[in-house]
Amino acid sequence: MNPNPCIQADLRDKVILITGASQGLGAYYAELLAKNHATVIVSGRSDDKINQVVERIKSNGGQAFPLNLNMNDYHTFESKVDEIIRKFHHIDVLINNAAVSQDNNIFDITELIWDNLMGTNLKGLFFLSQSVANKMRTQSNGGNIINIAAINGEQVRKNNIVFGTSKAAVIHLTKSMAFDLIDSNIRVNALSIGLFPSDSVKDYIANDPRAKDYIAQIPAKRAGKLTELDGPILLLASDASRYMTGSVLKVDGGFAINVFMNS
Repeated sequence: MNPNPCIQADLRDKVILITGASQGLGAYYAELLAKNHATVIVSGRSDDKINQVVERIKSNGGQAFPLNLNMNDYHTFESKVDEIIRKFHHIDVLINNAAVSQDNNIFDITELIWDNLMGTNLKGLFFLSQSVANKMRTQSNGGNIINIAAINGEQVRKNNIVFGTSKAAVIHLTKSMAFDLIDSNIRVNALSIGLFPSDSVKDYIANDPRAKDYIAQIPAKRAGKLTELDGPILLLASDASRYMTGSVLKVDGGFAINVFMNS
């Protein structure tokens, strides 16, 4: 027997909870991971939307289950995690994908805007991770947390102060959590993505005149394709990345190389 077998991105028997999975990139991740044999818990605020994703996955032979989860209802996290444990007995991977974004001039940012973005993108992410990690640390195989960050958290874009700040905090939080949780056999990494045609930015890419200038500053000179996220998310979700923790994996067409974005 080969003492050093090649690790495959095989997600068989893994239970994966994905936040913000009712549409967009979250739904894409859910369908991709289910195709690779994971049992996927599709969470979001809209029962209709998450059920549609679940049904698509099941119709393609995958395993998926809906979970109504509002990232601002922090007090419900423990009971929601308990619900998953009762049904599946373990959670192997948490993908913190849920996020909200809004562009505002610095003088137009209100406390409500600040709290809304920070509440979902950072506070909700942390306290859900805390609840899940508390269960993962009792599991024989530990666990794996993946935070979906953004290149905007590493680089400044005009009128993007709150979102960019929240994602910069997610990157730092990823490293801090990785350090604190390594003794509990829990890995924490981040996927830092550039411009992809999610539901929220498709119209921007297609119709906003600012998009042309934005894309011109990306070294690859184009937005990403959803399929170009397959390898990175499968890597981080599987045992192929078992020696990775505290890593921030950039998938951005070279976006982060260009230090100063002008639009």
